[in-house]
Amino acid sequence: MYGELIAALEPRTTTKAGRHLSTGRTIELMEDYGAQTAQGFVKAPKRLLRRPTVNRHLSLLRPDHPCLLPGVPVRVR
Repeated sequence: MYGELIAALEPRTTTKAGRHLSTGRTIELMEDYGAQTAQGFVKAPKRLLRRPTVNRHLSLLRPDHPCLLPGVPVRVR
């Protein structure tokens, strides 16, 4: 669940230069602030997610940016 949420957050933070939040920073945001989704507020427990594990999960998901962008926006509290 957290992997899909991080996969959705990263492309939504893309700047005009094409850069987005790093996986590590996205994990920090999820642990410190959480995110409001259509299913409710989600906050990851501290030290549950590790950057190498999340990166491996993201590479297996192979999310494409056009698929993720038109969805419901995610608000970080």
